[in-house]
Amino acid sequence: DSVTVYVDDTPPPLPTNLVSSTHTVNTWTNDTTITYTWTQPADNVSGVDGYGVFTSTSAGLPSASKDIEQVTSFNETLGQGSWYFNIRPVDNSGNWNATHASVGPFRIDTTDPSAATGLASSTHQVGVQNCSTSVTVNWNAASDSGGSGVAGYLGVWNTSPATVPVGIANIAAGATSFNANIGSSTSARYFHLRTLDNAGNWGATAHFGPILANASSVVVYCTGKTNSLGCVPTVATNGVQPSKSAGNFTVSCSQVINQKNGLLFF
Repeated sequence: DSVTVYVDDTPPPLPTNLVSSTHTVNTWTNDTTITYTWTQPADNVSGVDGYGVFTSTSAGLPSASKDIEQVTSFNETLGQGSWYFNIRPVDNSGNWNATHASVGPFRIDTTDPSAATGLASSTHQVGVQNCSTSVTVNWNAASDSGGSGVAGYLGVWNTSPATVPVGIANIAAGATSFNANIGSSTSARYFHLRTLDNAGNWGATAHFGPILANASSVVVYCTGKTNSLGCVPTVATNGVQPSKSAGNFTVSCSQVINQKNGLLFF
């Protein structure tokens, strides 16, 4: 009679190609569910039995305690922070590899950035008519306590006082002012500013307004009546908007009777 006895006193090799299929190393995200994958080289005697795994804020050796079976993927839910995934194989003879494979950091930020404060304009007063359609808005910079930092702002002008803008950031992270030509309108306009962080979290919206920007506020009101010479008097301007500071607005009339006193109402 004979019997074959297998003796395995060598540890299994470390996993290779350890990556995440859902997250990118050193890239901020607000996704807390992460999946890791790897390739396991064969153990040449007893075979791989499983792994000890350890997720921490730095690379570290998992303990000699089997956490998962001989799979090639693992997913978990993480909190806010920067994380490393560490994995250590054990074979069916109880041999543990003395070292480990590690991947990271995976950076997670689930905290919304703060809203910008102190919204004001250096060119227009709230609720006051202004002929200029070029409006500059200023604010105090927002902050982000989640770790990823402010990525930028989304600024939107419209006629609603309470819009929450959606889309992509159109103002740089370090900006504290924004100039736009909002066009001429008889309607009041409002500015809405929202902060975005590098993990994709949006902050609360700050609102500013109303701004009254009407570059076409001068109109001809009355219709002239034919005079004794058969002419119809007309009133006009030089196209410049009235301005107490500039003082270059001119009202004129034409098709009137020469050498006669007249009265022009403005």
